[in-house]
Amino acid sequence: MKKMNNKNRINQKKLKTKRRLKLETRFDDSSNLDELLGKGYKNDETESIFRIGKSYDYYHNEVIPNENLLTEYFIQYLGKGGNIQYYEEAYGENQIIFESGKPCAFPRWEYGTYFNVNPRRWILSGDEIGGIENVQAVNCLFCEFVCSDIKNEEIKKLNPQPSVVVEAGDNYQMYWLLGSPTLLTRENFLTIQNIQDEWVKFMGGIEKEKDLSALMYVPGTELAVYKDCYYQAFFKKTDFSKKYSLNELGKIVNVSLDD
Repeated sequence: MKKMNNKNRINQKKLKTKRRLKLETRFDDSSNLDELLGKGYKNDETESIFRIGKSYDYYHNEVIPNENLLTEYFIQYLGKGGNIQYYEEAYGENQIIFESGKPCAFPRWEYGTYFNVNPRRWILSGDEIGGIENVQAVNCLFCEFVCSDIKNEEIKKLNPQPSVVVEAGDNYQMYWLLGSPTLLTRENFLTIQNIQDEWVKFMGGIEKEKDLSALMYVPGTELAVYKDCYYQAFFKKTDFSKKYSLNELGKIVNVSLDD
């Protein structure tokens, strides 16, 4: 999750660039992910072909694909129902804005790269693009944990199980994917935020990290929480077949969209 500076944190860098990209995605709703994972794919910036590598699901000792292709698929999925998504430089002000569901190759900024968990409605300047009033849809509920506060065996026992778990430095970032996007309106906005609030409380995550406008680290990129101390954000678990309805999850925490 995006962190605030203090005297031990890295100083913010001045604005350098802001780019808006519109690229064709390699996936659509009919894509067979298993077939795609066995193929090479083109990186939009370098024009080179990469063969998909392998890493592991640390909880079940299962082979999963490497972060590049999974990250692209993951960010595309979270962009459903929105107009734009973006990457943001950690401890800086650089942004790369792209059409929702069509992620460009992610940047590798020196101190880390964030992405917006929920897609945005408008292209706005500065911090306004990330404001909660600009959130257009939700495709997941999320929760963040300090790694030392939850053990691997406890993660395996979470009920319901998260669809995606990312380890980013000293934190776990977990996502419960929704089967379809829920668009935010004036009528349902507070209820959806309440579901997200209560979900973090129910799961026992970090209480302050529950805003619908949250930014998280991009899996497959490096991050630096402290100066000269670098970590890798990477997938610990992925199961894109595990999807829920927002009403289903809301009822677990006694909040219903129908109320």
